[in-house]
Amino acid sequence: MRKILGLVLVAAFVVTAASSAFALSVGKSTFTAGVTITAGGSFEWTAAMNTGEGITWGENAQAGAGWVNASNWIVINATCTLGSIRLYTDNKNVNAGDYQYTGTLTENLGGLISSNNQSIAPLPMAWRMQTAAAGDANIPTNPTVTTGGAAAGAYASSYILDAQNSDFNTITPNADPALAKDNPEYSTIINPNGFKHSSGPGQRGENMGTFNLYFSADFSKAGRATYGTTITLEGIATE
Repeated sequence: MRKILGLVLVAAFVVTAASSAFALSVGKSTFTAGVTITAGGSFEWTAAMNTGEGITWGENAQAGAGWVNASNWIVINATCTLGSIRLYTDNKNVNAGDYQYTGTLTENLGGLISSNNQSIAPLPMAWRMQTAAAGDANIPTNPTVTTGGAAAGAYASSYILDAQNSDFNTITPNADPALAKDNPEYSTIINPNGFKHSSGPGQRGENMGTFNLYFSADFSKAGRATYGTTITLEGIATE
């Protein structure tokens, strides 16, 4: 049995100039979702912002700033002995409104869309999950930074994939972990094998508890524009 529950968050902000701070615009209140399977295991989860109603960035998020962590995060309480939660954007969806991607890319669609020019490539976004007990100070969410296991693809965070990527559900095994691709695994934040604490195969911890889900975005190519996206958490329970 496959049950899908969703959490949708909006991340949006305005780039006013390379040398000035962002004026932030957020929306879409969060909601909780959960299901319990009584036979063979359980899957239940809730998710909500730690503060505010959407992902926001502070004054460091300026045009040309590179990778910048968001100012807030999602708190998730989960028991995933039978089920998983997958994270993605859906930027080509007609319901994306001002943040619908209208360009020609078929890959790397995840991230922040410019409402001023919806056809240009999204600003890449990344995520990282940690136990709440680990705290939130200086959590590295730059997906180009390794965690000591670069040969195995162990990076500090994972790029956000988009549901319309041509390879969104691609699984390509390879004896060399650096060449293997498993995008369903890559974009699943928690499953019975545990929560994903860094990019790379086998980089998982506990499968139940309270977790913080952090975000960042790459503003290297940001211009004067309003950017935004919708982040979806999809819960899938199976027997």
